Amino acid sequence: MRWRSKKESAAEGGPSMERWLLTYADMITL
Repeated sequence: MRWRSKKESAAEGGPSMERWLLTYADMITL
């Protein structure tokens, strides 16, 4: 289970909010 903070997501270059939502949803799924 990989958890990424908003800052880390923003650092990746993708939309921070969208990336955070995807990660959050993935966390719930797992």
